[in-house]
Amino acid sequence: MTIRATLEAKKEAMYLVVRNHFFLKYQNIISARSKKVLRKLFEMGPERLKDGLSAKSYTKIAGTSPATATRELNQLVKQGILQRGTQGGRSVNYKILIDSIDPPEIGLSTQPRTNLPSGHIAP
Repeated sequence: MTIRATLEAKKEAMYLVVRNHFFLKYQNIISARSKKVLRKLFEMGPERLKDGLSAKSYTKIAGTSPATATRELNQLVKQGILQRGTQGGRSVNYKILIDSIDPPEIGLSTQPRTNLPSGHIAP
């Protein structure tokens, strides 16, 4: 295995750690439909995850109405899972707030490393 392949494997493994930590942290507060949408985004990879989520993409993935998608996105914002973008109207985009157990080479961090639950050690 080359060094490049090793680094890619490490990057992918760390991405899975970030994903698993995210769902463990929020498992009791995210609705089943929201979990479905967020899992789909994580499946699409780190680049897609960085793009965030719009009501239109939420509607498409969840199979729900635009009004329901907006309500559920706003609930995820209130729960501290998403951060609403500054643009308004149909252009609103929501960023997923990933805890910073993620190393810089993955590039998903949006919160300081101090947000880890007790008992967790940052890599």
